Amino acid sequence: MNQRSAGVYECGYSFHPAFHGCGYARESLRAVIGFMKSAGATKLTAGTALHNAPSVRLLKALGFTQTAVEQVSFYKDEAGNDIVFDGGVFEKELS
Repeated sequence: MNQRSAGVYECGYSFHPAFHGCGYARESLRAVIGFMKSAGATKLTAGTALHNAPSVRLLKALGFTQTAVEQVSFYKDEAGNDIVFDGGVFEKELS
């Protein structure tokens, strides 16, 4: 959890592929949302690759809305060039 500004926190999640589709991300995010709301946070942000349809569906189902698209790169190819993908920025108001 990273604080972006007063009351605004960024959350992320990653689960081993053997556990995809088991509901662990949904359960975890629900717990994080509840905890952060009770701790006084006013907004959560999260990002995911837009081609990651299950993650996009999950964020939307939990009340996040997409607010932006950004070019993201975590890895380089064998020539040292960035491997870039479209990432969606999602936000959820907690107040």
